Amino acid sequence: RQDESTMSLSKLLEDPFGPYPDQNILNPKWPRRGEIRPTLTSVLLRCNREDIGLDETELIHDASPTSRFVKHPVEVMGVLEIEKLDWLSETGRRWLEFDLRRRDVEMSIGRGSRLTLESVYGDGVNSGSTISVWVKFEKSMSAAYMTLNDDPTSLVLYAKDRHRSFRIATLDVRTMELSRNFIERYTIRRLIHQLIDGSDTPITGRNLDWLVNQYFAQVIPLDKNIRYIYNPNAAGIVLNSRGALKLKKPRNSRHVHKAEIRNVFARHAEWILADHIASHMSPQARYLDIRQWYQFVEQVKIVENWEKARTSGDWSLATVKVSVESVAHDLTKFGGTRDDWRRRLLNALTNPLHWQQKREVENQAQKVKPKPTIPTNHSSQPKKPSPPIGQLVQTPPSAKASSRPRGIPAIKYHYDNDFEEASTPPASDSDSQSDEESQELVDKLPWFCCIPPRLEASQHVWRCPGCRVYQIDLFSPDEDELEEIPENYADILRSRRWRKVTDPEVLTAFGFLVNKHYREDHLRDAGIELIMENTKVRSSAVCSPRCVHLYFYPNLGFCEKVAGS
Repeated sequence: RQDESTMSLSKLLEDPFGPYPDQNILNPKWPRRGEIRPTLTSVLLRCNREDIGLDETELIHDASPTSRFVKHPVEVMGVLEIEKLDWLSETGRRWLEFDLRRRDVEMSIGRGSRLTLESVYGDGVNSGSTISVWVKFEKSMSAAYMTLNDDPTSLVLYAKDRHRSFRIATLDVRTMELSRNFIERYTIRRLIHQLIDGSDTPITGRNLDWLVNQYFAQVIPLDKNIRYIYNPNAAGIVLNSRGALKLKKPRNSRHVHKAEIRNVFARHAEWILADHIASHMSPQARYLDIRQWYQFVEQVKIVENWEKARTSGDWSLATVKVSVESVAHDLTKFGGTRDDWRRRLLNALTNPLHWQQKREVENQAQKVKPKPTIPTNHSSQPKKPSPPIGQLVQTPPSAKASSRPRGIPAIKYHYDNDFEEASTPPASDSDSQSDEESQELVDKLPWFCCIPPRLEASQHVWRCPGCRVYQIDLFSPDEDELEEIPENYADILRSRRWRKVTDPEVLTAFGFLVNKHYREDHLRDAGIELIMENTKVRSSAVCSPRCVHLYFYPNLGFCEKVAGS
């Protein structure tokens, strides 16, 4: 009977209840500050009883007064799983319990119901059950996608009542179709910022070709280990330390041509330009060379004009001149007026850099005293008494003979075993086996662990180039992580007894935090462990070239040796 009761309750709670207005059903004091943001699924957006998407509602500048979502409110409806009863208001409890009993009566064919919310959530037979409800609210403010520091990978919508925010896990099919451009644009925007974080190229060198090259250097190498189709029961799938699916063995990556990547940026070139020139108050608002990007937008417009001429048969369209006026007119689809966009565009082309960026470019051009960075030397024989701060990998000589640019990992080609012939082992000396083992160990290292992490003078947030989720904010570091690094360095970050992020003590503390993340979240996944060695690393007595080390703490006088586990 207990199993039957559990099954009947599960069927009773299978479909969400509602919909209910959020201001009526939810506790006005929930969620409290610091609590996890509530999550909605199957989210649907409607305006004046018609479907609407984020492509239409999310503009860079003010919408036209004639827009339907200006005249009418945008209503959001999604499924919320009520994990605890204190999420509900008193009114919400009464409404939900009434609907629960009514559904129980309908499913029981007329019999009365004694179900209560406490019996569903309580300690009785049905302990552990939860109820899902449809929640609807009026949208306010702009949606945030991959732009929040406290939730950098999520889509967040805001309700008008109490400015409550909801994390959006899934969208309704129709809403998704009407929101694809919005999602693609901000995904590309986040990708660009990640490529910038993984490189030290000044803004004047960041153009389309640079983006494409950085994509092949930083993103493509990750493809061979990523599981794109979610199937936790598939063979050869393992979970990393963050619970994400990954391939146990590298797969044959699909060949990606540079033209394909250029086309992705071309589809949203105008929006990226508009995103640049919409605001000039912060140096982070401009992250590419605007003049070069504007030239790319002109090229895209010329190609579009030719395509319009070809499809319509009106070849006069192919001769339309692309100018600031025409580009400004096209930018009005992102809100604002043509005159406003024209003014901003001319200002951006005349003054493409924020004053802080100008200073950085001038300092680099004049080669002022170099800033302490993490590190710039990849040599196996340090020329100075101590290795540079943050040296990640001491690469064997055989790996350095390559002419690859710094930071680009070697690409290994994987072949089908059915067509692969056994290789003839080369002649080797007595140390060949050790060399091969060392090289195999190097090959197991994640590519981003071979690139020294860097902090610029104006940068206080570092994002891991491998998982794209983990980040270190030196202004507000995670207290749990500070407890696992030496106390004196933890105290420095806590008290902020430092003036610049490039201070040696701050860089060493930063090295401890990066080391901890790489060791626990990436090296263990690759079957690599770190062995502490108390031997001092000196320029005259560097470990054997066949040894691979992570130099994170040169000030402390020891290194950590990489070993296969």
